[in-house]
Amino acid sequence: MHKFITRYFSANQQRLELLYIAFRKHKKTDPEWSKRLFKLFWSGLVQHIEWDQRLLFPVLQTHNEPQLNELIDKATDEQKQLKEQIQWVFNLTENSLDSHDEEQRLEYLLSDHFENQEFNLYPACDRLFDVNAVTYLIEKLAQSTTPPSD
Repeated sequence: MHKFITRYFSANQQRLELLYIAFRKHKKTDPEWSKRLFKLFWSGLVQHIEWDQRLLFPVLQTHNEPQLNELIDKATDEQKQLKEQIQWVFNLTENSLDSHDEEQRLEYLLSDHFENQEFNLYPACDRLFDVNAVTYLIEKLAQSTTPPSD
């Protein structure tokens, strides 16, 4: 389970980055497809943030270390900014208004946030989570990504 959290969450971040890149790439050539890609990106990022807040942060908070609390606070602030910026880009896109500058700002916010998590937050989780915490995390991740059965 060495570096499981960093590897799993970083791979999910890469998936989200690819969706965002595809959204921007297809924006002029196929606006409807681009909007669908953006919605997939948005819902994926919301899920990713929920995983952080519901699964990772509570376990980190039990350690009650000032440095960890700073990482959580920083991540929470970044996530709030991301949600606001995504809403702004979505509104511009839905109304067929120019959103290039706002998309660029979102890209920078994403890059900074993902880098902070990949190099600070997730390694802290890998270092501090024991086998039981990681197993619990895997179970919860599987439940949140498994489609409901008929």
